[in-house]
Amino acid sequence: LETSSPLAIAAAGDVWNLYTNANDVTDLIVEGDTLWAASSGGLVQWDISSGAYIKYHPTNSDLSYMNVNTVFINIDDKKWFGTSTYTNTFDGASWATIYEPYCVTDIARDSSGNLWFATCGYGIKKYDGAIWTTYNQSNSGLTNNHVDTIAAEGNIIWAGTYGSGIFKFDGATWTNYKIGDLGTIENMIHDIAIAPNGTKWFAAGN
Repeated sequence: LETSSPLAIAAAGDVWNLYTNANDVTDLIVEGDTLWAASSGGLVQWDISSGAYIKYHPTNSDLSYMNVNTVFINIDDKKWFGTSTYTNTFDGASWATIYEPYCVTDIARDSSGNLWFATCGYGIKKYDGAIWTTYNQSNSGLTNNHVDTIAAEGNIIWAGTYGSGIFKFDGATWTNYKIGDLGTIENMIHDIAIAPNGTKWFAAGN
């Protein structure tokens, strides 16, 4: 049985096999000789030297969902995977499922060690290792809950939204930067990079 999504399922007698296509890559991160690739067909762990790889998906691991949006590696080497449902962590041996936040699109770490999570419709979540804090349209200066990307510059947070431009949060004040009318292509921000000299680069587009 072929499907329109990047997977196929085949049956041989009473045994079902799942085949996924990880060519639709959504995020990459390098860890030594390992390349982690997030995709709409699961998660791939590549050995850069040998070319060998392991593909993870919900039927052969505790990965929550097939669509993996982002990969982040914390200073303790724990991997965080944001999917279109729940978030997963992997320490190389054990998986864990984090039920909040939901639908994570990007993850960043500030200089104080807090983790910041962009979400597709639920605003921004901050995790200090014990407590989750939510920033959204109803309780902060963030005026768009669909956040595609997030980056930390020290303890200053930069967030790119889908249609409302860029937001800067210094821990107290939110500042919004946008070009022209809301919803235009220039205000759909999908990635942020901060250069060593402090210059910020923003990827925009549909």
